[in-house]
Amino acid sequence: MDLQAIPVKVNIVLLVSDRPRLTQQSIVSLVSNTPNDLYNLTVIDDGNQRFPIEQYLDATTLKIHKSKHITGQARNLGIYWAERYWGRGDYLCLSDNDVFFTPGWLPKLIDALEWGHSHLNVQLVGGWNHLYLQPKDNLQWTGTQNSNSALSMHDAVTGASQLMHWSTWDQYQPLDAHAVGVGQSEDYAFCQKIIKDGGKVASIYPRVVLNCGITNTFKQPSPGADLMLQELIAAKRQYPYLIWE
Repeated sequence: MDLQAIPVKVNIVLLVSDRPRLTQQSIVSLVSNTPNDLYNLTVIDDGNQRFPIEQYLDATTLKIHKSKHITGQARNLGIYWAERYWGRGDYLCLSDNDVFFTPGWLPKLIDALEWGHSHLNVQLVGGWNHLYLQPKDNLQWTGTQNSNSALSMHDAVTGASQLMHWSTWDQYQPLDAHAVGVGQSEDYAFCQKIIKDGGKVASIYPRVVLNCGITNTFKQPSPGADLMLQELIAAKRQYPYLIWE
């Protein structure tokens, strides 16, 4: 897939909930490691303090007042306003403010989604997936943007990194918007709807997105924090400026 030959645009919807240091790392790595003409960005500010994103890039920011911290609701609103403000691109990408985007992450994800969609009916691909969501199948493949990468099938792919066609969102939306708090599995339920309909969800390895949130929004250890920390310590050899909290 030659990204230079076709007009590709990705609507990135980034959920922010406090943690300004991680937010800054996320935004800076996004700007530094993503072709500027490949995406537009919508930020959903679901915290108590607005991050001055405007100093980094052109984006639209949705501030949720009197937030109930319902992740699914916040993402649903962000997706609605992303389309309303920017119109639709070719893809929809969901992410969080505690991730680090590695160089070339988005073309690699697009390439993986297109290959997986054509060959295996993959409807959604992530650049990172929670370590508890073990792969069901690993397929070695080489695409135009990926060399010797593994495309792993899962029961779900975390909402911290999800790339899909807009048609997938149209068919399986919305995310569950009832459960309050973090870790409420709205991303799992969304992926399960795809799988029960005969589709697949996958992630790629090596990771192209890193989750740096070893604690959650409420400063509590994230599930699998010890395993995530090991992964981040290994990644820091390649990205010495990487931080997590």
